[in-house]
Amino acid sequence: MNPDQLSDFVLPLKLVEQGYRVVYDPDAILKEPSLKAPKDEYTMRVRVSLRALWGLWDMRHLLTFSPSSSGTPSQVRTFAPSFLYSWQLWSHKVQRYLCFIFLIGAYLANLALWPESGFYKLLFELQNMAYWAQSYLQSLKKRGTVQNCFSS
Repeated sequence: MNPDQLSDFVLPLKLVEQGYRVVYDPDAILKEPSLKAPKDEYTMRVRVSLRALWGLWDMRHLLTFSPSSSGTPSQVRTFAPSFLYSWQLWSHKVQRYLCFIFLIGAYLANLALWPESGFYKLLFELQNMAYWAQSYLQSLKKRGTVQNCFSS
């Protein structure tokens, strides 16, 4: 495993690659200091996201729905992930980081379909209100006039 990868993400993938089943313990407890400043939280999220993407790239053969047989003999993987496991990686990990593409696509689709029906007008207006509200909340947070509503 590369030192710049997330061990709690990549190590289970390495175990699955070797044919083992990974089971997470719901009662496991991790204690670490929390970040106080929103900027520190944002920096940590970006770092974790980039490391997760790097880990996914390194373990991309687990994302295939069929076994890989290309490459040199040292690169050929004998592991053939199940369809379900590959689907879970795609739906839970990859699509999380590609979500913004789907949001842009939905926004443009509703804009293009605006004249067709009142339903699309409503969806487009709701999207605009949600994006405006988020932008407004971010500006209030930067000024320090509002705290994060969703943090515990």
